[in-house]
Amino acid sequence: MTDSLAPRDDEQAQGLDVNSPHEAHKDFPVHKKESSASIERTVQMSMAYSGPIPDPRTLKAYDLIKPGLAQEIVNMAQAQSKHRMELESTVVYGDSKRAELGLIFGFLISCLALGGGIYLIDRGHDVAGATLSTGSIVALVGVFVYGSNNRREERKEKIETLTRKINEQED
Repeated sequence: MTDSLAPRDDEQAQGLDVNSPHEAHKDFPVHKKESSASIERTVQMSMAYSGPIPDPRTLKAYDLIKPGLAQEIVNMAQAQSKHRMELESTVVYGDSKRAELGLIFGFLISCLALGGGIYLIDRGHDVAGATLSTGSIVALVGVFVYGSNNRREERKEKIETLTRKINEQED
């Protein structure tokens, strides 16, 4: 009968001692079940990290498995980060272009509507011309008021979010 707790040859070559818990999980409970036939030991460990790159201890473990693997992981994270920043830059540029075109076309449509109203008034269609001119001016004012209120609400939400995050960090 072989001892399942005995280190394997590759673990001994890497200097790993499977019989002594690593410092990362020394506080985890070790449960032993004894019987006349064998001894069984169970170690339960849970680790979590956030972000694209694992913690240094995990990276070192990856390098023990395959030399250079940690560098590959870091390179992949850097490439992904660069890609994400390029996409964000493209989105911001596109949003800016759409906003500029929206302003230009909105101005042109308003000028056409206002000019059409004036033309109708000049041709003797006072009610239709006044309605078209007034409608276009009211629409322009409404768009600017809506945009101003919308930006004000967005700023208010951002301030509340930042304040909440700062308060969470202080706790």
